[in-house]
Amino acid sequence: MLPPSDVVVSINIKRLINDGLPKFFADNPAKLAEFNAHIDKIKTQTGLDVRSFEEIVVGMRYQHPSPNVTKADTVVLAHGTFNAGALIAVGRMAAQGKYREEKYNGATIYIYSLNSQMNLHGFFNMKINDLAVTSLDANTLILGEPASVRATIDANKTPGHVNNDLIQLATRAPNALLGFSANVPPSLTASADLGNPEITKIVGSIHQAYGALSTTADGFGLLAVARTETPDQAKVLSDTLAALKQFGGMVIPQLPAETGKIAQNVLDSLKITASGNETLLNLEVRQADISTLMRSLQPKPKQAGANDRFGDPRSQSPQPKQDSAVSNQKPE
Repeated sequence: MLPPSDVVVSINIKRLINDGLPKFFADNPAKLAEFNAHIDKIKTQTGLDVRSFEEIVVGMRYQHPSPNVTKADTVVLAHGTFNAGALIAVGRMAAQGKYREEKYNGATIYIYSLNSQMNLHGFFNMKINDLAVTSLDANTLILGEPASVRATIDANKTPGHVNNDLIQLATRAPNALLGFSANVPPSLTASADLGNPEITKIVGSIHQAYGALSTTADGFGLLAVARTETPDQAKVLSDTLAALKQFGGMVIPQLPAETGKIAQNVLDSLKITASGNETLLNLEVRQADISTLMRSLQPKPKQAGANDRFGDPRSQSPQPKQDSAVSNQKPE
């Protein structure tokens, strides 16, 4: 169980590996084989079997160290068929003594001083100072900042500390590859400038969101739900999103033909509805469109340059020289 959190993300690793990735790479079996080979390599080199992880749950708690500044303390729970104690022992050996132990509420926490910067291709950039690790039970690991790990231990000792609301929202779709939920406090949207005062005001009315990514018969489906304070705000949000959908239909013809077709299919599948104080968005990305997109992202073969028009002269084998008398001979 997670401690009180403002963001919860639940990832079904087993379903992602066995169902999601094969469907995503259905038109590129070589890429899927490469991914599986990488998992096998990790197991061979480290003894860690990624396939033994069944579920990962991430919890984030907002912190406001100063006005207009929002940070998040993060904790990760990993559950599977692995031996949690053995994995922790492997981590201690790899650290070569560069860690410290802390006893807390009946648990032993191992804290590693990393002081490293983590950057994920520009999506986020964060500095990790101390990474704390402990086991919740024989098959569950807790990882994160020391304070978050301690809070997780407390939450599991005292059930009243568990944030059931967000956990239930993030796991509402039982067959999802990934589920998420989040509180959206005014501090997150107060300084937002979306280029239009009316849209900024409408987005500011959202106080909670949740959703899920799942596989469908034809591809992948995404559900996203925004909760507002009142049903009237949800209706306004729904109408605004419907207007933006129409605007998107005007922009798509400006895209390249192949990309435009994919975008149009996704836009056509998008359903926007309001129910009570919730605005629901449902869309589907078809397998055929994913395959087309994957092909378009593959590196294009190198075009021959002017000097390569007839091949590289250095790679050409010398041709036998024709006898001038024969080459100039006219047929009788």
